[in-house]
Amino acid sequence: RLDIAVNPQAFASDRYRPSDFKILESNSSTPGFWAETFVFNELIANHFGYHCPNHKLAATHTKDLVEYLTTSFSSYSHGRDTVYFSFPYAGNHEDILSFDARVGHFEGLGGKARFLYTEEFVLETDIAIDSGLKTFDGDPVRYLFLHYPNEWLIQDAGEISGDTSLHFLPPSRPWDYIEQLVLDGKLHRIPPITSEIIQNKAFFAFLWEGVHQQRFDQETEQVIRSLVPQTYCTYDEAQSQGLHQVWEKPIYGREGAGIILWENRQELINTYDPEFDDNDWYQNMLAVFQQNCDLPIYTFADERVLLMFTVYLSPKGRATGIGCRAVPASKRVIDAQQGLWFPVGLANSN
Repeated sequence: RLDIAVNPQAFASDRYRPSDFKILESNSSTPGFWAETFVFNELIANHFGYHCPNHKLAATHTKDLVEYLTTSFSSYSHGRDTVYFSFPYAGNHEDILSFDARVGHFEGLGGKARFLYTEEFVLETDIAIDSGLKTFDGDPVRYLFLHYPNEWLIQDAGEISGDTSLHFLPPSRPWDYIEQLVLDGKLHRIPPITSEIIQNKAFFAFLWEGVHQQRFDQETEQVIRSLVPQTYCTYDEAQSQGLHQVWEKPIYGREGAGIILWENRQELINTYDPEFDDNDWYQNMLAVFQQNCDLPIYTFADERVLLMFTVYLSPKGRATGIGCRAVPASKRVIDAQQGLWFPVGLANSN
């Protein structure tokens, strides 16, 4: 998922160049976006007589997933091997609907699928039994489509689930077991663990460090300069590059939490909220400093709202969905507390 700022002037004129789009963030672990993009968006657009630009794109996205599975894993047999779809239970209805839609589309293309919350999986570590990731009824899990942020998985504490039996290894983090199973070829993780580096905002700082140190070829550098806002690891570095307005973003931040807008070292906006942020999680986290990018404003009735667009990519990198987030223009920050999802529709040609 790519969060995108659109040049307000280009938005107003409806004339665009590639440089009018800036990728603010990217995230490979975003379960709820399927419901918003492929389910709710189409229902609402159709209800009001508009054409949904995501129409049938969920099928395209799923076809790309099937192709990814069959080409990436020589052992995978489509229709015979079960792909387990999973995310941690948090009571979020959009996540549940998203995965129901994912499984439905996958099965519609002849795939064999099953959904389990991550809490329902069993990490078998008994040395007398074949170790591996299993379902609660003992079935081995070989192919796992998992939306579980790696930084959460790394933090989770392990438990021993067999009293004091000596057949069990000492408790460890689930991350350690998952990592080892992937390395041993006993588990195929989708998306791959390596892909999730992009959900760390420091990745953008790495790209700009590479630009300044000439690590990339000319074409790659041009793409970064055009599409990625300048992002740095320290405020001093951002200022040294002539940036006067920058957003401080915790590297594992989510949903707009814990970010600060600075202008010439003056704090203009601070979204830290103890009720939303867990145990000073955001205040004590390393952050990056990203160039401020203006967002377009849309006016309807007596309301003015800031818009941030989101594009969903398939496993083959194709754009297969578009979404939109909005907040009152006076707020300036699109976050989970005050941001709303907006349906996107196109006027029917007839």
